[in-house]
Amino acid sequence: KVNSGDVSVWSAYATYDVFSKSDWLMVTGGTFLPHLSRESVTSPWTTSSQDKGEASCYLRQFVTGKTNGICPGINIGGLGDIGKSHLLYNVAMISRQGNPSYTKTEWSPLFIGHAVVTIGDKEWSSYKYTFSGNPLKKQTFLSLGVGGSAQGKTDVFKSSSTYGADFLMLLKNFKLDGEYYWLNRENTDDYLGTCFQLRGSYNFFLQKGWVLEPAIMICQFEGDDTYQDASFYDGEDNLLDTGVNLISNKRKIKL
Repeated sequence: KVNSGDVSVWSAYATYDVFSKSDWLMVTGGTFLPHLSRESVTSPWTTSSQDKGEASCYLRQFVTGKTNGICPGINIGGLGDIGKSHLLYNVAMISRQGNPSYTKTEWSPLFIGHAVVTIGDKEWSSYKYTFSGNPLKKQTFLSLGVGGSAQGKTDVFKSSSTYGADFLMLLKNFKLDGEYYWLNRENTDDYLGTCFQLRGSYNFFLQKGWVLEPAIMICQFEGDDTYQDASFYDGEDNLLDTGVNLISNKRKIKL
C-alpha cells in the first residue's frame, strides 16, 4: 500500500496446520482481516457486487478502529465434518488499531470469533482464512454463521461488543447472501447501532469457462444520533448496488 508518500504493509500472516491429517486446528499469526462476519473476510475480488458491502466497513471500523479492519494478532481456527454437516470456526485475540485506540493508561485485548455450519455440499474442501463471495460452482448448500466481538475498558470507552448472524445460500446457479449485526458500546452514554446487508445473483455458465453474473445488493446502517463519540459513525446510511459481472472460471479476469 502506497499513500501520501508512505509505504506500509496491507496484511501479512502465516497459518500453521497443527494436525497434518485434518484441518481441525489451524493457527494463524500476523496482521490480518478480522473474522467478525462472512463479508468482513470475503475477498473483494470474489464479491458479486461492485464492491464489498458497506455494512462490513461500519462493523470493522466500530470493532478495530480501521475501515479495513486489518490488525495484528493470533487466530485459532479449523474445519471439519460433524455428521452430515460441516463446521468452520475462528477465534482470535487482536490489538485494536487506529487513532481511537491509542492507549495511555487503560488497555484491553480485543476478542473476536466466527463460526459457520454448512448443510449440503461442502463450501470448502480445506481450511482457508478468507472466504470467496462466489464459488463459481453448481452446488447446493446453506451456510449459517454467527459472529461477534468483545473488548473491555480502554481510554475511549468502558466496554464494546458486537454480535450477529450471516448466511450464504447456493442453489445451483442462484446465490443469496446476507448478514445482520448489532453494535454496542458502553461509555458515559450507551451506544447501539445495526448493520444489514442482503445480496443476490445468478451465475450463467457460458462457453470456454466464462460466467456472466447479474447481481443486486442492498445495505443499511443505523447509528445512535445522541452518542458523542467521533471514533465511528452515527445517523443512517442506505445503499443500493446493481450490476453485471463477466468472470473467467479461473478468476484471472473479472469485468
